[in-house]
Amino acid sequence: MSTEADGGFRILSPLDVREFLLENLPSLVAEVFGDGDGGSPPQLSVEEVGDGNMNHVYVVKGTSGARSTGDSKQGEAAGRAGALVVKQALPYVRCVGEG
Repeated sequence: MSTEADGGFRILSPLDVREFLLENLPSLVAEVFGDGDGGSPPQLSVEEVGDGNMNHVYVVKGTSGARSTGDSKQGEAAGRAGALVVKQALPYVRCVGEG
């Protein structure tokens, strides 16, 4: 769950990361994951993989997967099974906490 800290800082949840990428970096999402079916955004899964000490680290994977055909354009239309790593630096050390 996202929380607001002093100064408007917001800790991102996996859902927030997905929404942030789709809303703010659509060209990067299209480059890595391709287009979704019928012009809809690609299906993305987001998992937090950080060790919990300092930063939030997320792995974002495409779940629509490209079709394995000789026509690369057809594969692009189906989506790509790419991946991104997103890191969110916090204004404090997680294992110590705010303050």
